[in-house]
Amino acid sequence: MLNAGSLNKRIEIQSKTSVADGLGGYTDTWATAKDEHKVWAAIWDVQSNERVQATQRSTITTHQIRIRYNPDIRATWRIKWDDKGAYKYFSINGIINPNMANEYLDLLCKETA
Repeated sequence: MLNAGSLNKRIEIQSKTSVADGLGGYTDTWATAKDEHKVWAAIWDVQSNERVQATQRSTITTHQIRIRYNPDIRATWRIKWDDKGAYKYFSINGIINPNMANEYLDLLCKETA
């Protein structure tokens, strides 16, 4: 059962859209399409890995974000969270509907720039 009190972070679920650039082309941008995509969530830091790739050190942080069930969520979307004035963005790597109960979703995410 979902404990609504644990959903204490306000997030925006964003989808990528193409916008005309005025020169005949398009630019991809992220947008929060609907008010129902501004939801309460619980965010857990699940794993953090540091690796060296092409002589550059990078850190990969993986999070689990729990929200109330929403059948519209897609793995191609991202999460935007205002962490005390500093925006954090998470790409969605996987969506889990525990026990197929349609009660809540666990979004497996990676923090991005």
